[in-house]
Amino acid sequence: MEVLVEILKTVIWPATVIISVVVLRKGILELIPNLKKLKYKDLELEFEKEAINLRATIERDIPYIEPPEEKAVDISVSEPRVKFSIREFTPSEFVLNEWSKIEKEIISLLERCNIDYEPLKSIRAMVGNLRQEGTIDRATEDALLALNAYRNKIAHAHKTLINDDISDAYFDSSKRIILYLNSL
Repeated sequence: MEVLVEILKTVIWPATVIISVVVLRKGILELIPNLKKLKYKDLELEFEKEAINLRATIERDIPYIEPPEEKAVDISVSEPRVKFSIREFTPSEFVLNEWSKIEKEIISLLERCNIDYEPLKSIRAMVGNLRQEGTIDRATEDALLALNAYRNKIAHAHKTLINDDISDAYFDSSKRIILYLNSL
């Protein structure tokens, strides 16, 4: 009998947790998209706060470049116009897509400045080449590496943890850095 009691003492809490998760999984899954912070022991992810801090750093360190004027579109054509939304992607897909635009601009800048680079090298190496040649300053290098690191975190995070506010902050940072790199 004592052996049975000891077994129950050992198994009761894990079994309770597993049963609770199974029974409440629908409610728990509905709450996940609303999380802005996830904490498990020493692992703490504050995606939104990091995105906002990254945007503030880029706004402080990267000069603002006025975007080029868009060409007027002739709307006199009788064909229906298709409206494209910025929300064609989930917020995490949107961030990944924005990073690919930054990556293309880095490569374009390397090519415009005739700086040798290996296309399959890391972004860190390509950005390092730009810095070494004096094309970008330390703040720009740091901003690009921070955007890359943040993109990597998002790529490996559960997509429900990334919300529209995060993708909006990343977009603002991306737009500013792309315009700046394009101006060099």
